[in-house]
Amino acid sequence: MNGLREYLTRKESAEYLRISLRTFDDLVSKGLLPKFRVSKGRIVFRRKDLDDYVESNRIENDDGASAAIAADQILGK
Repeated sequence: MNGLREYLTRKESAEYLRISLRTFDDLVSKGLLPKFRVSKGRIVFRRKDLDDYVESNRIENDDGASAAIAADQILGK
């Protein structure tokens, strides 16, 4: 996977999405981001799920043009 880790910690996931931990925790508590328990007390998040969340929340501009470029910039693509 091009040198990037597939699973991220809570903090890494929030940083990846460029949002606060509070906002990230809110998304998780609402069930908007899937989580995986890998051991007692250790939860991780799959990078693909984070990318999918951003893509599923794409906003269309007033003229109907896609905001995919903005999503790519956020994700560093």
